Amino acid sequence: MLADDVRLIQSTYPLRAGAADVGTFFGIYAKIEGVRLAPAWLEGREVIAVWEDPQAEKPSYLMWLEWKDGRISFIRDYRYVRYIVDDAELVLAPDTAPPGEGAAHG
Repeated sequence: MLADDVRLIQSTYPLRAGAADVGTFFGIYAKIEGVRLAPAWLEGREVIAVWEDPQAEKPSYLMWLEWKDGRISFIRDYRYVRYIVDDAELVLAPDTAPPGEGAAHG
């Protein structure tokens, strides 16, 4: 899903570029127990909502995605600027909300 020239920006880390380097970023998430990722939209932009506590109603932070030719070409990780999610009006993709929750979070 990653474009060959994908770029990843994180506040406290140097720019990552290329599918191999950025792919390791998601490998790290795969090893963290209890983290939940879900596709969502924020003001018309596609994002990934990240819950560090899977029982929490609101996500801990977001990752903003851009696509080019059906592949992810840019990721901006907001892990270190969490206040962005405080007043966010997220719309989760269908079937990604926790059991008993609606599709919209905010």
